Amino acid sequence: MTCTLPGHLLDELVAELDTDETVGILLGGSYARGDAGPYSDIDLAPFVPDGRALPPKRLFYRNGWLVSISSKTVAGWRAGMARPEMAIYMVQSLRDARILLDRDGALAALQREAQAFRWEPLQEAADAYASMLLLLDVEHVHKLLAALVAHDELALCRALDELLYTMPLALAVQQGMLVLSGNTYYRQLEETAGTESGWTRALRQALGVIAVPEAETRDLSSLEARGAGALHLYGETVALLWERLSREQRSVVEETLEILHASSYLARQPT
Repeated sequence: MTCTLPGHLLDELVAELDTDETVGILLGGSYARGDAGPYSDIDLAPFVPDGRALPPKRLFYRNGWLVSISSKTVAGWRAGMARPEMAIYMVQSLRDARILLDRDGALAALQREAQAFRWEPLQEAADAYASMLLLLDVEHVHKLLAALVAHDELALCRALDELLYTMPLALAVQQGMLVLSGNTYYRQLEETAGTESGWTRALRQALGVIAVPEAETRDLSSLEARGAGALHLYGETVALLWERLSREQRSVVEETLEILHASSYLARQPT
């Protein structure tokens, strides 16, 4: 079921946002894409002159509709599209956006840049960013192992949360996966890794969508099984991105995998 945004409401919001400081306004999100549902919010981005301090994001209800106001600058958006970890979210968002106000044509020009965007110039930086995440996650792997041994559920939740954020992000950035929406993020990741791949299976285990095979035989709680799934996800992500790691990074990550194998929470893969 898709919902249509009343034109009079949109006109009212644009009129309120159109001040002397406003150079343009974008409608983003599901209402711009045309796939809004009953609980979708109205995403509006008023653009202010470059160099101006951005006010904090605002959320409010208008006649039962949730409205999200997030101010931007053209220079800030352009800079974001030059950074791989931000470009995966910003490029497609701008491609799909609907221009509601554009005083000097700057938003139309920016949108054309998004349409012409190519990932290849960012690949080297993307490889470096993804590799850094794999290295930094060594600490979270140790914390997750410690939580499993101690049966500390709260510490386990924290480490699990970190790995479930960074490992998907590492794959998305390295592969240049342009995110369509938050709702499609995991689905896009599974398609990128392969829907029948070990990476996708490990992600679903870490999310609790499917069970970890050895969970029952090892008498793991559902949360501990998800933790074991996250460790599998780390191993699978390393396997996919191994060639992108530097020699120094490989040394640390390889020893981490040895510790995981010794812990019995990460089964060795057949060679």
